[in-house]
Amino acid sequence: MAALRQQQQAFRGAVVDVPDTTLFAQGASDPARRLDIYRHAYRSRLTEALAANYPVLARALGDEAFAQLALQYIDARPSRHASIRWFGDQLGAFCDEHPDALPHPALRDLIKLEWAICSAFDAADAPLATRDDLLQRAPDAWPALRLEFHPAVALLELAWGVEPIWQALSRDMEAGVEREVPEPQEHAHAIVVWRQALTPKWRSLDATEARCLAAALRGDNFAQWCDLAAARIASADAPAAVVGWLQNWLADSLVARG
Repeated sequence: MAALRQQQQAFRGAVVDVPDTTLFAQGASDPARRLDIYRHAYRSRLTEALAANYPVLARALGDEAFAQLALQYIDARPSRHASIRWFGDQLGAFCDEHPDALPHPALRDLIKLEWAICSAFDAADAPLATRDDLLQRAPDAWPALRLEFHPAVALLELAWGVEPIWQALSRDMEAGVEREVPEPQEHAHAIVVWRQALTPKWRSLDATEARCLAAALRGDNFAQWCDLAAARIASADAPAAVVGWLQNWLADSLVARG
């Protein structure tokens, strides 16, 4: 069994890393060529999985450029998950470390958005909080209120306005057509991604709501959200603004029942 395990590990290394033709018995056909079949199939399947997780990025880059990016990523970050579904979870980090891997910096934000949408679809489920759940709290308990969020929720800080690109290319893929996409504009902003029922959603946030949502996600309480809001808007208006955002979070299915 030990010898078999060693041979299996050696074969995996030959497919994933450096070819080792000594694994094959010499025969009529070239052992290096036979090994290349496995190496090609391994990379081809992972490239397909990456394209399934990043369909808009693949469309934006085109087949050749996306395949080149995929091969670079496969060699740098081999699959570590038991399920191929999660292959590509480090693509954003890889492109941050290798900015020359992409022809435009806005595509790094497109990667963030696509992965968050993809992850929202497959995230675990959780019971949702309702407005009535919060109305049951005593008034003096509100300052200490902390929230739990649905596992699908992700808050993204973006440097480029990539949402129009995502929308245009998604529509084109559904319609089976190819059109020019809008040129991305540099625009620092935040968006929240989540899931309603089985449908991933996203929307842009104003800067103050984004700061308060980030605080809520990291476990800060209602009083702290109000302090953050009061630093950017009139202090007297801060609690009402925070309550309004909280109502939106509840209506959008962001908040889980604790």
